[in-house]
Amino acid sequence: TVRPPPGAAWPSVTVPVSVLPLPISVLGSDSAIAGSMRIVQSAGATGSGEENIKVAGAHTIIENMRRGMSPLEAGIDALHRIVRNYNNDMSKLQFIDMTYYILRKDGAYAGVSLWQGYSEKPHKIAVHDGTRRSEATVFLFKGPSHEFPPFPVPVPEELKKDSVYVK
Repeated sequence: TVRPPPGAAWPSVTVPVSVLPLPISVLGSDSAIAGSMRIVQSAGATGSGEENIKVAGAHTIIENMRRGMSPLEAGIDALHRIVRNYNNDMSKLQFIDMTYYILRKDGAYAGVSLWQGYSEKPHKIAVHDGTRRSEATVFLFKGPSHEFPPFPVPVPEELKKDSVYVK
């Protein structure tokens, strides 16, 4: 398990390393004390971890909410930063996938994703506000994300015939 350092400004969280291999980069939260109640807002991500690290996704989202953005606006801004890093090049962005789940102090929440989903299934987030359900994310680009590298084409038999490398 991974634990935040003692005295950290965000609440103590314990997660199995296998579930969240980069917990600091994909999960961020901000807490404040109001009377006897702790108020927390947080953001997490799933998808292309390297891209999330490049834009400090959870940190960016929380800072945007501190400055007055809604969870949806804050998440979309983080996605726009990823797109900007690729100069809007769709030939590269098609292989990037990112989904953020966001919760603000007042209970407002959002799920945003770079792409609509995988194949025919839309990206979704889990919500529990007395009723458990899933909701589709708000996406920047219509259509599915693609696996990288693209599925390779099988080597033709005539090329394998006398090869010492490919059998």
